Amino acid sequence: MRIHAVARVRAIRPTIAAVVLAMTAGIVAAAPAHAGGRFSDVPSSHQFSSEITWLANRGVTTGYADGTFRPRASVTREAFAAFLFRLEGSPKVTLPTRSPFVDVKTSDQFYREIVWLAKSGISTGWSDGTFRPKDAISREAMAAFLYRAADADHWSSYDELFTDVDWYDKFYDEIDWLAQEGITTGFNTGYGCREFRPKDPITREAMAAFLYRYETGNGTPLYWTSCNPPAPTTSEPSMPADKDCADFATHAEAQAWYRKYYPYYGDFARLDADNDGLACETRP
Repeated sequence: MRIHAVARVRAIRPTIAAVVLAMTAGIVAAAPAHAGGRFSDVPSSHQFSSEITWLANRGVTTGYADGTFRPRASVTREAFAAFLFRLEGSPKVTLPTRSPFVDVKTSDQFYREIVWLAKSGISTGWSDGTFRPKDAISREAMAAFLYRAADADHWSSYDELFTDVDWYDKFYDEIDWLAQEGITTGFNTGYGCREFRPKDPITREAMAAFLYRYETGNGTPLYWTSCNPPAPTTSEPSMPADKDCADFATHAEAQAWYRKYYPYYGDFARLDADNDGLACETRP
């Protein structure tokens, strides 16, 4: 497996890695040309036009027969296997007569690429023996695929760079590695906070950006965030008229009313006779 720019710097301490990436970005790979008409739906003003054209120039994608790239379309798991296979130089792979996955036939368009993915240890599929080739690949799965393709060995130090990725999540290390290698900075949600949105599908334009940064090292490493959102403000509801269980048609209606007012006024305990937090349990 080829060594990528990200793999070459993974063992360097973060502060040094940032300097090295900044100094060598122009050496590792020249800035890609702008899309400028390469695809009819990717104008040169497009945010990722450079990365998309770089992907095309590398032969990783040819777009669609109608001349489009369809940047906002989701990437399927089989398509991502193909993109990564081509990025790796379309390595030789011995194809087994029996597929490693129950839902991938030997005659399928991307059988070779999916077999390579499995043989390289980049994907083991699902516990039921499926690969689910037509499913959209999630952002967290993409992180895992790239992490394994780079043969990375990353210790995250539990810095939690993204507010929606906790240290105990399945792909926490892989996502943290993705950020520290400059492959992603996530989504800015304000107050210095960022989200990764791990379950969201990958769009084709985002895939182009991730693969470009992964291969060239021309990204912005993210080592820490200053997430400091303001404390949430809650408005206290005005004092309601007193109620008893007979005033509600259902238990759910009584419970909603109880939860709204009890935390503030605390004098509606008679709706919860047994003090278990459930109001008017006798109602239907």
